[in-house]
Amino acid sequence: MNKLRGKITAIALKDQFSMVSIAVENQIFKAIVPNTNSDNSDFVVGQTIHILFKETDVILSTKMPTQISILNQFLVLVKKIKMGEFLSRITVSFENTQITTVVPVAFAKSLSIGTSLTMLIRSNELMLMES
Repeated sequence: MNKLRGKITAIALKDQFSMVSIAVENQIFKAIVPNTNSDNSDFVVGQTIHILFKETDVILSTKMPTQISILNQFLVLVKKIKMGEFLSRITVSFENTQITTVVPVAFAKSLSIGTSLTMLIRSNELMLMES
């Protein structure tokens, strides 16, 4: 499980969901979370929280995608590659944090340490936890 620490910068409520913007270093993550009560007072602007996401929820791309529905797109650098039989574990550097992802071996074989990639994470895959 990947874990980032950030600060809530904005919250937009609509029906049963909220779009929560979280600043992590110099980047803004967008998380879509279900409202647990009418005003979603579980979170407030300025609050420090943790963003959690699984290694399998991270998508890596060698090119910056255009016209794509994934809001969370960040440039990262490959720091470590651990090849497996079918899947490989790739560690990338995001700001001052290491993020781990699992990708097919065929994709991992095209990478090397220092390769620049785009990391993508769907907004609904992010879990928020009080810090």
